[in-house]
Amino acid sequence: MSDTGPLSNAYKPFDPSSGAEIVQNMKLRMPARQLEDRRTLLDRLDTFKRRVDGTDLLGGADRFEQQAFDVLVGGMSDAFDLSREDPALVARYDTSRFRLPRQLQKKRRVASPDSLGKQMLLARRLIEADCRFVTVASVGWDMHGNQNNVSITNGMPVLGPALDKAVTAFLQDLEDRGLSEKVLLVITGEFGRTPQISDTGGRGHWGDLCTLAFIGGGLPMGQIIGGSDRLASVPKGDVVTTENMAATIMSTLLDLGELRITSGIPSDIASYLNTIRPIPQLIS
Repeated sequence: MSDTGPLSNAYKPFDPSSGAEIVQNMKLRMPARQLEDRRTLLDRLDTFKRRVDGTDLLGGADRFEQQAFDVLVGGMSDAFDLSREDPALVARYDTSRFRLPRQLQKKRRVASPDSLGKQMLLARRLIEADCRFVTVASVGWDMHGNQNNVSITNGMPVLGPALDKAVTAFLQDLEDRGLSEKVLLVITGEFGRTPQISDTGGRGHWGDLCTLAFIGGGLPMGQIIGGSDRLASVPKGDVVTTENMAATIMSTLLDLGELRITSGIPSDIASYLNTIRPIPQLIS
């Protein structure tokens, strides 16, 4: 049986009607003591919510603190209950058949491609619950080709299709809900990969060039900004930096000019916002 073929009896896909996959993952993937710590935290949050409801406990908090408390007491935990979703939609997101080779499965990484679709569905639910930033991680892209990592040959046939299916389902879901222009999807990594394939069939870390994609958020789509030399080793033409990326994301969330003159902003953040500039082709 191949790693991307039919699933064995020991590896069962998520049953969307049960709504219990997160609980099952916790039972299987973490020590009992760690699970108990999380249950204790949940109990304390529930107690805190009961204290806050109908009181002026937060009356003295500034607006930033108030926003943080709103996340805690605003029912955000309901967003993690996938039993509230249409099973047909859950199936559209499902990437459970995309599994990394067995040597990485043994590491029990929770952000593997077989769970990527579920993570993207949870991201959409968190967004609808008014969560402003959601991070989804997908591991396995360290395709060095050595004994601890997959290679280009057996890695991309799993990682690429999983990413394609999860992102496609997410974007269509946003479109169906009228959220395409309100949500900015950013796809990137912390670095790129070496232009040359090694003798082991993989690529190493490469800090000079990295993929970056923006989708939605009211930005003008359909552009290719910047480029590289013929070896895909160094930037060529318009260079987009991490500061440009951060400024572009910030500009979709708030008015940078207004924020610079808003009182109460920490000085280091204010200084940073005064120096970074968004990607000009994406800002009208």
